[in-house]
Amino acid sequence: MIDWLNVVLSMDDFTPQGKHSLSGTALEDYAINQVSRKLLRIIGFSVDSENITGRHFYRRSFNLEHGAGMIAIGGQNNTILISLNGVGLNYANLDYELELFDWLDSLRVATITRIDLAYDSLDKTFLTVDLFDQIHSKGGFNKGGRNPEIEYRGNWKKPNGKGRTLYIGSRQSSKFCRIYEKGKQLGDQDSIWLRIEVEFKSRDIYIPLNVLLNPTDYMVAAYPCFYLIEEDTPLDKYEVREKNELITFAQAIRLVQRQYGRYIHFFRKCFGDDKILLDILTDIPNKSRPEKLDVLTIPKDLNTPKTLIISQQELNHERI
Repeated sequence: MIDWLNVVLSMDDFTPQGKHSLSGTALEDYAINQVSRKLLRIIGFSVDSENITGRHFYRRSFNLEHGAGMIAIGGQNNTILISLNGVGLNYANLDYELELFDWLDSLRVATITRIDLAYDSLDKTFLTVDLFDQIHSKGGFNKGGRNPEIEYRGNWKKPNGKGRTLYIGSRQSSKFCRIYEKGKQLGDQDSIWLRIEVEFKSRDIYIPLNVLLNPTDYMVAAYPCFYLIEEDTPLDKYEVREKNELITFAQAIRLVQRQYGRYIHFFRKCFGDDKILLDILTDIPNKSRPEKLDVLTIPKDLNTPKTLIISQQELNHERI
């Protein structure tokens, strides 16, 4: 499930013709009113009050009803920030995800800058903080490169029933994981309730709007060991999945280059029109995303020269 969402919109999407003559504050008020009405219909919460100060480097900020989140506006390249917290999302209208996706997808600019995905294990006795601690030691959180950092909170030497927590990764990175004994932290010393949270930030990754429709898929794809979330039976021994089960964006390009590059080059010269060639090559029955492609490795700006250079460097690294 989705436990936190930050999305940035453009003021231009909320400034219809005839309103550009309004003053800066009046124009912001108009935009806030439009966003508030939309959120009321989709989420079930609207703007409640304006704060004295702004938030997140925006000049103005507004609280949503019942502490469900906030909206910020003013500055930041003429954008609007919508921030929905766990209260707003857990008590949102039923099936809000599809309507929220449709609305954001219809806008010219809608960028998810942070999304927290969560999973609650209420009855799987084999999912424990101790298991994930062992998995980390075996590289089960490693998607290439160095093993992410790990931090322990709570009494690990002599567990006292108050709950323990694992932090995987860095809060400054684009992906950060928390695994903790939720039931015990709420006071039930015998509880097996385990909560897993992954915080994604768009620092160096692209977060697609599709995550709103398929949060579990993106949660499972976050780390190699998270396939355990979908397991219904305990494992006698944890085994790290093969590294080639998920491939990066750069590896996928290299794969196509290596296996079909010469054919594509020849076809390109024959057709002389890339669009016609691509239309033919992509006329296939299954147009869904390849299951083995790691969506978290897709560069944010594929159309920029810098991204193409970086991708080529990654490809060269794959050859080594």
